[in-house]
Amino acid sequence: MNPQVEMTPGYEALMHGAALVDFSARGRIRVTGEDRARLLHAMSTNHIQGMQPGDGLYTFFLNAQGRILADAYVLCFDDHFLLDTAPETRESLREHLDRFIIADDVTLEDITGQTFALGVEGPKSHEVAAGAAVPGPGARFAHMRWGDLEVAGIAGAAHDGLRIYGPEEDREEAEDVLEGAGAIAASAEYAEAARIASFRPRYGIDMDDRTLPQESQLQAAVHFQKG
Repeated sequence: MNPQVEMTPGYEALMHGAALVDFSARGRIRVTGEDRARLLHAMSTNHIQGMQPGDGLYTFFLNAQGRILADAYVLCFDDHFLLDTAPETRESLREHLDRFIIADDVTLEDITGQTFALGVEGPKSHEVAAGAAVPGPGARFAHMRWGDLEVAGIAGAAHDGLRIYGPEEDREEAEDVLEGAGAIAASAEYAEAARIASFRPRYGIDMDDRTLPQESQLQAAVHFQKG
């Protein structure tokens, strides 16, 4: 690791404190309709059919050869699912799912441009979040309301973290609250450095559409007894 990167406040916060990272470039797809759970369950490697509102999970979507077309965090709400996917797979994942909607009651809406995603990352992320009155989901990938925003137990750069979603017009206020509680802004460059140092794989770099699920070593993405 470049020592100059290590000495920056943003990188130090990611590795030893709490950093604020903008993940808004990632794709966000809203999935609605009566058949939404059935379709996503059939198309993914995890057990989506059994999810309840407030649940979340990590999964792969595969191509016809059984290789990883995209990965995504899936959050279950009362009336929809939210897919949080890599920027590189935002369009391809939506198009892939859309091809399999025939007589199904499913609607896919790309809401990336209308929303934001902020990460509070680092070993003190939950401490700083609590100082900002941000609720902490009780399980990995689970999510809960924070006023008009949603907080999920997702870390994208460091080993510990939370991800906060909301409408674009609320982004600045959320940033101010989190920074006021002690989160230090970290650039995408420093977040990438922290991700590498934490050995967290990323789609498009450490795996792609030539990778089989078992080669990823990401066991959380695959449910081996799903029907």
